Amino acid sequence: MQVRSTSALIAVLVLLVAAAAHVNATKAQSAVAALIAQKAAALQAAQAAHAAAVQQVQTAIAAHVAQKQAAVAALYQQVLAAHAALAAAVAQKHSGAVAAAPAASGR
Repeated sequence: MQVRSTSALIAVLVLLVAAAAHVNATKAQSAVAALIAQKAAALQAAQAAHAAAVQQVQTAIAAHVAQKQAAVAALYQQVLAAHAALAAAVAQKHSGAVAAAPAASGR
């Protein structure tokens, strides 16, 4: 009879050890899951911050490009105006030279 009770006691102890090991494994899994969730949240926050920084850089680049395009357009208008003034001056000088030619020939 004592052998049966000893065997039963050993079986109960083995079950208790197995249950304790299972509880510890479950706690470890929960801790790992919590750590993974924490790291995922940190990664999402970092990705959001990165996306915002990229957007700011893209906006700054677009503004800079627009500013340079406006400056180039203004310079182009100045070149066109200078070209028109030069063409007018050449035309005026040419018409004055043509009018002076008959007077110089005595006609």
